[in-house]
Amino acid sequence: MSATGSARGFTLIEMLVVLAIAGLIGGIAFPRLQAATARAEAQAAISGVAAALRSARAAARLRGVPVAFVNTDASYGVGTAGIGVPASVRIDGPGRMLFYADGTSSGGDVAVRGPRAAIRFAVSPVTGLASVS
Repeated sequence: MSATGSARGFTLIEMLVVLAIAGLIGGIAFPRLQAATARAEAQAAISGVAAALRSARAAARLRGVPVAFVNTDASYGVGTAGIGVPASVRIDGPGRMLFYADGTSSGGDVAVRGPRAAIRFAVSPVTGLASVS
């Protein structure tokens, strides 16, 4: 306290109240942020698998040779290129799907599953096109 009687600064109680409020806000916001991140990871994997299926078909038609779409539980890709997915996302499918130069394919289903997001791509053996089913 100064000679004039006015004090500057915050008391310990004021600081504890501010910290308690910040802790409550963080406790509410963090789980929501975590869920949003998991949904975004699943959506990115869904978009990536769709793009890889289209890319494999286009590469086969362009090059005139069979091109493989390869997937495991934790990765997917065209040919030997593997793109990893987060642990919260799972990819199920035949493991290897061939696309041929005439646009056809070996066909099959590829499912991408994550928290609150799941989709299944059905690849037609006749057209080689992937559709959401």
